Amino acid sequence: DIEMPVMNGIECYSEAVKAHPEIKDRVLFFTAYDEIENVNFFKKNGLRYLLKPAHLSEIKKSVADIIEKKR
Repeated sequence: DIEMPVMNGIECYSEAVKAHPEIKDRVLFFTAYDEIENVNFFKKNGLRYLLKPAHLSEIKKSVADIIEKKR
């Protein structure tokens, strides 16, 4: 998510990728905050994201796509 206590989701993602670069393409953002700067960050970095509320089938497909990309 984007809005979280302590640090936001983008900051969390950036820190996680610094520590574990191999996860860079294996993250799915799930958020209700579709501000242009967030969407631009996702697109600029080739990140997957879903806007809340998302249908379960969308979530399953996005997760399956991430898993398949690893193979």
